[in-house]
Amino acid sequence: MSVTLDPHKLGLAPIPAGGLIVRDEDWLRPLYFEASYYPAGVQLGLLGTRSAGPIAATWAITKYMGREGYSAQARELMRRTSRLVRGVRELGLRLPAEPEVPVVCIESDDELGLLRAMRARGLYAYRCGLVSGLRVVVMPHVADELIDRFLRALGELTGRRGP
Repeated sequence: MSVTLDPHKLGLAPIPAGGLIVRDEDWLRPLYFEASYYPAGVQLGLLGTRSAGPIAATWAITKYMGREGYSAQARELMRRTSRLVRGVRELGLRLPAEPEVPVVCIESDDELGLLRAMRARGLYAYRCGLVSGLRVVVMPHVADELIDRFLRALGELTGRRGP
């Protein structure tokens, strides 16, 4: 069992930040490499030597946000996610799954055409991957106004109107 950590997403840390946690230390053996300059003679890492800046930034934002800050952010992002889900359903579009995290997949038979048309309007989504469709990650910068703009464009591009 292993877990990867991407604090650059909802953790608000810089993009190079990340981590890997494993239950069995033997899983890390392939990551050791010879480092004669290092006192132990070997080093463990996925990328070799890198700046500790992302680690320090992750520590700082974690201390700043704290459990209460991250909890408040999670509640707010799920509220925004619910707003997006309601709007998608009002347009008569389908979701392959009910979001449990601030990520929404919206089914579409023309995912690439829809992605291109949204991008042309300055709106960015991703391919869903589970089904043909769009994936929207509701990050802290995805405010209600942006959700409403996205829904208007989605309705116009799919020829659907909400109630």
